Amino acid sequence: MTKTKIKSVSQQVLYVLMAAVLLFAYFPSNASAAAISARKVVLGSSLASASTTYNFTFTAPSSTPVLSVGFAACTTASGACTPAPGFPIPPF
Repeated sequence: MTKTKIKSVSQQVLYVLMAAVLLFAYFPSNASAAAISARKVVLGSSLASASTTYNFTFTAPSSTPVLSVGFAACTTASGACTPAPGFPIPPF
């Protein structure tokens, strides 16, 4: 093979690899979760402006490994989450 031919084939391989990387970056992986049950939160103090602790307990499905858990303090029990005053917007 000539140098020109090798360079041309190398460029084509590089273009295919770049296209494959961009294609995989375009399609993000999906995540799913099973429902948790018997969930509750216990506040250490309900006094206004008090520094307090939050104790979260829940039962996870036994057939599903728990890889991560996120908690959010919202102003309503269901629907869209409006963060409670002093809490950040949840990243999930």
